[in-house]
Amino acid sequence: LVQRALVGFGGAAKVDAITSLELKRVRTYQADGADKEQATYSRVIFPDRFRLEDLWHSGSSADFVRGDTGYRAEGDQAWPMDEIVRREFLKAFRRNPLVLLKARKEPGCRAVAAGRGQVGDQEVEWLAIGLGGATNTLGIDTTTGRVLSVRYRGRAPSAIGDVQRTFSDFREVDGLVVPFGIAVSLNDSPTTQSVRFANVSVNPKLDDKLFVVPE
Repeated sequence: LVQRALVGFGGAAKVDAITSLELKRVRTYQADGADKEQATYSRVIFPDRFRLEDLWHSGSSADFVRGDTGYRAEGDQAWPMDEIVRREFLKAFRRNPLVLLKARKEPGCRAVAAGRGQVGDQEVEWLAIGLGGATNTLGIDTTTGRVLSVRYRGRAPSAIGDVQRTFSDFREVDGLVVPFGIAVSLNDSPTTQSVRFANVSVNPKLDDKLFVVPE
């Protein structure tokens, strides 16, 4: 099942060749009587650098992890993350199936077949992957190998329960097939947390300073 999911993304060789990843989503909001744009960037330099950053008209904030350390930054100020916050931050990134499959060879990673089911009208095989104190269950299309959903226990948006992210709008980006749309449900009920990426970049050149505490 792991190999089938890798095929769904374009093959193990393509997945293993990824060195960095950038996901961008945009939302419009009102401020000072005008439309403004907030951009959210999720950036990864594999295997151990992760950054989530929000940019808006009046400032920015970011959380980032580099190896065993993590920081919260606002403007030119930064302070260390508590360890429990760092672990939860990594869990959130690994709910992206591509990031999770990239980590499949890490110590302690375990994958278990978890039966069959459906995502919408499509039959899937469930694959539970445990890593870093969290379990994510992937719904793998029995025909194409595409990961159509991920299930986990978590928060969405403010309540804790059984969360499912269902993927759509699959597009080819540099030889990889990745989803641009994500619908989020909590306990089988839709939420307002649906996401549509404005851009997905594979192997972008990311400045290492993004993962270093500002001086």
